[in-house]
Amino acid sequence: MTALLTVRAGVDVNFPLQMRERNGLLVLSSTPEAAEVLVDGVRLGVTPLPHIPLPAGSHDVRVQLAGHGPVCQEIEVRGGRTVDLGCIRLERRATLDFSEYPDDVVFALDGQPVADGDEVDPGVCRLSAGRPGHEPQVLTLRVEPGAVLRPVLARWQLNARALLGAMDTWTSAADSDRRRAARSLARGRADLEFMGLAEFARGAHTTSVALFRHLPTALEMALVPGGSFTMGSPFDEPQRRSDEQQHDVSLAPFLVSRTTVPYSVWGAVMEEPLPAGAEGDHAALVRDWARAMEFCRKTGLELPTEAQWEHACRAGATDAYSWGPRAADAQLHAALAGGWGAAPRPVGERVPNAFGIFDMHGGVWEWCCDPYGEYPPDGVTDPRGSHDGVYRVLRGGSRCDPPHLARAAYRLAAPPARGPDPVGLRVVALLHEDDASDQVESSLPGMEMERV
Repeated sequence: MTALLTVRAGVDVNFPLQMRERNGLLVLSSTPEAAEVLVDGVRLGVTPLPHIPLPAGSHDVRVQLAGHGPVCQEIEVRGGRTVDLGCIRLERRATLDFSEYPDDVVFALDGQPVADGDEVDPGVCRLSAGRPGHEPQVLTLRVEPGAVLRPVLARWQLNARALLGAMDTWTSAADSDRRRAARSLARGRADLEFMGLAEFARGAHTTSVALFRHLPTALEMALVPGGSFTMGSPFDEPQRRSDEQQHDVSLAPFLVSRTTVPYSVWGAVMEEPLPAGAEGDHAALVRDWARAMEFCRKTGLELPTEAQWEHACRAGATDAYSWGPRAADAQLHAALAGGWGAAPRPVGERVPNAFGIFDMHGGVWEWCCDPYGEYPPDGVTDPRGSHDGVYRVLRGGSRCDPPHLARAAYRLAAPPARGPDPVGLRVVALLHEDDASDQVESSLPGMEMERV
């Protein structure tokens, strides 16, 4: 160190000299080599780095390499001394694999959002998984270097608060039935998975429908609100029959499959090969009512009652068809003889009704669980047909029939062992009868339940 001084005769000069402290040295290497070295955020090169001069004091050292977890360390450098960090081992990062989970599942690692294919540092971490309408899941994971991390989640459980919160805009009496049904589902249907809410239009009217998936069969189900409706047809409906007398019916909420059961589901449940000439997405043809009931027993589902079928078909409409009074408008909504002819078509191709249900008119006849008989003259609740009927009821018409046989009120009776050709089945899932009780409401912890 040098300094310039001006000295006057007879004057004492007192000048304190401050000696600058010597630099220290940093020595390090890494495995693998060629890792980037940053000191206090400044890049100094790649490993190995022998004898890097550093000013005396505290410094933050970071060693990083693509595909590996970084190593950070704080060091204290003294003048004229060497800090030897030795050989720093960099661990390979692990890769997240979420490819088997649906797109609506959101993951976070230690509170930070992550996605499929992201790399994470080795160590212990907390992985959370969320899905709309379901309870979140949290896992503690030990991440090994270089591993592919495929978390195993438990079965998704319905989140009653989220499910009902999504229905806050529903205010009518029918919507109250939806809420009650949702409580029941959240409480006791472990075989159902909430998919979300969807809107379906009929003219200027839009209906919000809760959709579910039946896990054993993967069939999509629509939640049909309960309440009262008028079953049967008015006297002035064209081609009306005498067994369609109108009467009021009250129903509890229920779930109905959005399509008839396709061969892909029927074959998997009944362990039967695909018939010659059929496709997996075609409606399964089941001419024997007992075979349809066997399918229901194996899946925990049921055939609909006549009243449930007609309520699901009408979806709030009072005309001959769910789309309106005109048979001429059938082409967009139904596979009938006046439309695409008799050739089988995949289920779910046409426009759904206001409950989001496909093919209620045409396609294939659909078995009901009821014996055929006369309607009761007065209003009834959850009717199940005649007690002494021998024939079974079929509804909906088929692709081989004229439109008037597919009217919402039309009834066909057939021997249970020999249904018409073509005939298939649609299934329903029933809800708990005690879903509106105080005991059931209090069984959902942490949830404020409104009285409906």
